[in-house]
Amino acid sequence: MAARPIWRREVLWTPWHHGGAEHLRLTGDSKGILADGWVIGWTGRGPYRLHYQVRCDLGWVVREVWIALDGQPRLHLAADGRGAWRESAGNPREDLAGCIDVDISATPFTNSLPIRRLNLAEGESQELQVVYIEVPECTLRPVPQRYTCLRRTPEGGVYRGTRVHRPAARARSGRAGSHPSGRLFWCPRPDYSPAKRPGSSVWRGSPASSTAASTGSTTPGCSRLRTKSS
Repeated sequence: MAARPIWRREVLWTPWHHGGAEHLRLTGDSKGILADGWVIGWTGRGPYRLHYQVRCDLGWVVREVWIALDGQPRLHLAADGRGAWRESAGNPREDLAGCIDVDISATPFTNSLPIRRLNLAEGESQELQVVYIEVPECTLRPVPQRYTCLRRTPEGGVYRGTRVHRPAARARSGRAGSHPSGRLFWCPRPDYSPAKRPGSSVWRGSPASSTAASTGSTTPGCSRLRTKSS
């Protein structure tokens, strides 16, 4: 019997620069956390409908990822939480070894996973490898990213996420560079309710700052978020 959810959060957001929308239902129980999202997006080839599920343990460590595109299952991965990945048929994905988190390109939610898991103090920064899933192609590869905690507040914290670039010359020397600006994310405390925030529960971010709300993140493009907690 499945455990009864202890808490639930509903989130809706829309992009800044192109058509689309997402509905995310985030639930937690005594066994872990489930993110269930529906995304309507647009590419140069036309619209797509994406359904994804990400299961995490209580420490926000990813244990399972499932993706369907236009009603057809496209990807199903399981992880041991220590950096080993395998497909649903049991085939190991050695190319993803060492990755703990996932980053699905179509949703800002997945940027909140390493933020939650790392729980960085103000001023702390950490580089990590994520399983980057490109949508709508549903291709995946390991990608280095860096997250930095810029500010902690009673409600949560502000973080910068950047992709780490390794030109060939620097890769040989072991040095790497990050994008100078990156994206900013506001990640609330798990017990924080948007209803407690003065004003409306509809939050508007800036395309320049990419300020986030609700589940903890946004990409350049998420302008409106409406949240409900229970």
